[in-house]
Amino acid sequence: MSRFNDAFEIIIGHEGGYTDDPRDRGNWDSGVIGKGTCKGTKYGIAAHAYPNLDIRNLTLEDARRIYRTNYWDALGADNLPDPLALVAFDTAVNSGVGRARQFLAQTQDWRRFLDLRLAFLKSLDTWPTFGRGWQKRVDTLRQQAAQWEAQAAPPRVLLVPQGGGEPVPWDGQ
Repeated sequence: MSRFNDAFEIIIGHEGGYTDDPRDRGNWDSGVIGKGTCKGTKYGIAAHAYPNLDIRNLTLEDARRIYRTNYWDALGADNLPDPLALVAFDTAVNSGVGRARQFLAQTQDWRRFLDLRLAFLKSLDTWPTFGRGWQKRVDTLRQQAAQWEAQAAPPRVLLVPQGGGEPVPWDGQ
């Protein structure tokens, strides 16, 4: 079963409402600070990625549709283990699908994935401005992904009796 709606609610909690901070290149429709129009970001949908979208009047349902199609489905998140799907999805929203795919190509471990993400964020020249929030976001994702991992059902093990017969469940004891 897809965890998209659960992941969406978590990410919306990180992204929040409308902002038009001119120090953030994502708020500029050109993607370059000071060039073009500072249209802002709302629900994590940024003007640089969607220059023709009316960001200020974006609805939560508009954002949900964009997230599903352009981030979750684009990553194939339904095919990833839940904790990895969560952190890859959040990375795609925050740093782009290409960056999330790059990290996925390097690891399938959600912990290592977040280490790669944090190293990338720290390398950005905007780390002094936005780093505290990014660090908090990654730390919170570590907790959320760990909770999702703990909620996952343990794998079911079947034993096949010697001499044949129907496999029987084994609880490890």
